[in-house]
Amino acid sequence: MTEVGSVYDEFVRELEGWERRYAGRPRELLVRLFLLALEREEIVSIAYRESLMSARLAAMPLPPEARELIGHALLWAWKDEEMHALYIRGAILKLGGRVLCLRARLKQAPLAHKVSVFPWSSAASGEFC
Repeated sequence: MTEVGSVYDEFVRELEGWERRYAGRPRELLVRLFLLALEREEIVSIAYRESLMSARLAAMPLPPEARELIGHALLWAWKDEEMHALYIRGAILKLGGRVLCLRARLKQAPLAHKVSVFPWSSAASGEFC
């Protein structure tokens, strides 16, 4: 089995465990899934962060035009991931109000020092979740 296959299988088992744990409590399962989605979106947005991508692109033996084109595409991918995180934070706020919003922010806290966009995302939504 490949590493990707084992990661996938582990995640399937985790989801099955959640289905059993939250049986008959769909709202709680949805909250858990939203918090997981938020965590994953923030991780991906870190990976696509412009400063990381620029350094990697600069080290690649590419013509300047290709480097610029790829850099532009990666920048838009990063912005797209940030918008996914923004959407999930809004869904969390709508679903659970300020208490759940606080849980979401606390879950993000370990990532906060790596992402400078948190205040922008929150301000853009008009909410501070």
